Amino acid sequence: MIKYRTHDKESFQGKKVVISGSGNVAQYAAIKVMELGGIVLSLSDSKGSLVAKDAGKPFTKEEVLKIAQLKLKHGTLGQFHTSDDSYKSKFEWIEGSRPWLKAGDVDIALPCATQNEVSKEEAEGLIKLGCKYIAEGSNMGSTQEAIDAYESHRSEKAADGIWYAPGKGMS
Repeated sequence: MIKYRTHDKESFQGKKVVISGSGNVAQYAAIKVMELGGIVLSLSDSKGSLVAKDAGKPFTKEEVLKIAQLKLKHGTLGQFHTSDDSYKSKFEWIEGSRPWLKAGDVDIALPCATQNEVSKEEAEGLIKLGCKYIAEGSNMGSTQEAIDAYESHRSEKAADGIWYAPGKGMS
């Protein structure tokens, strides 16, 4: 999507990415973003969101792998956050919150947790924050109202509008 939109002038390199979830889909998405040169700013779970305090100090592959190990033991991101003082200084734990509007300006949003996890208000907020791409790893990650917001913005702004790639639930 990025290469198509920019006529091969841009890639994931240096893009700030907000990801929801911390299970398999989110973990593999985060690692792939890193492999492609992107900057992972968030992960989340049912208890809240873990967000990098500074885009210059994003999640690392090693941290994602530690989270994967914790998740195998049914641990939470909140537990990860408190497991090491360096995580407390690097990340903000936002209990009961989704990550969409917590990471500041972002280029890409990857819903990788649950159905209907991006609301209309969050979609509009992502657009205001400068998000250019949303690609769902989860099944129907955006509400219909959020999808309508993406499509309205794209219709209004043409190629400069947000680009949306639906998850597997679209018909």
